[in-house]
Amino acid sequence: MLGFIVRYRVLSGILLAPIGLFLARPCHWAMIAIGALMMTLGLFLRSWAAGHIKKDKVLSMEGPYFIVRNPLYLGSFLMAGGLCLIFTCPSHPIEAAILWALFLFYFSVAYGVKIRQEEQFLSQTFSGQWPGYAAQTPAFIPKLGFQFIPGAGFSWRQWARNKEYNAWIGCAAILLLVFTLNNFRFF
Repeated sequence: MLGFIVRYRVLSGILLAPIGLFLARPCHWAMIAIGALMMTLGLFLRSWAAGHIKKDKVLSMEGPYFIVRNPLYLGSFLMAGGLCLIFTCPSHPIEAAILWALFLFYFSVAYGVKIRQEEQFLSQTFSGQWPGYAAQTPAFIPKLGFQFIPGAGFSWRQWARNKEYNAWIGCAAILLLVFTLNNFRFF
C-alpha cells in the first residue's frame, strides 16, 4: 500500500479528494483568498522548478534548486495546503482538524518516502556534486538571503517537456469543482 501511495502520489491524492470534499466547509473569504494565494505560489514555484530540472540527466542546482532541494514538492505542499485552507471553516473545527491531519499525514508519508528515495538516487548518480549541494541547500524549507536572477537557466520548452501545465489545469479544475459543489455566491 505504501509503495502504491509513494509511486502514484498524484493519483493517491486524487483518490483522497472525495474525503476532502466531504470534510470541506469553505465559509470565510479571507481563508479562501489566502488559500488561493498559497495555491498560486505553489503553482509558480512548481513551474519555476519544472523549467529548470532535467530529470536524471543533470543535478539541478540553479533557480529554485539553489534555495531548496525539493521545490517541486514544496510547491505541491503549498498547493495542497492552500486547498485545505480553502476547505477550512473556523466554525467547523472537527472537520478542519480531520482534514488537516489527513493532509499532513498523507503528505509526510507519500512525499517523505519519495524524497528519501530520490535523494539516495541523486547521491549515487551525482556522487561528486551531491554531498556539497546537500550540505548547503535545505531539503524542504528554503534558505533565505539569495539573489534572484530572473530567467537564469529557465526554459519554457523544459517546462512543457515536464508537463507542468497539468498542475495548472488540475488546480483550475479543482477550484472550479469546489466553487460549483459548494454553491459559492460571489456577490
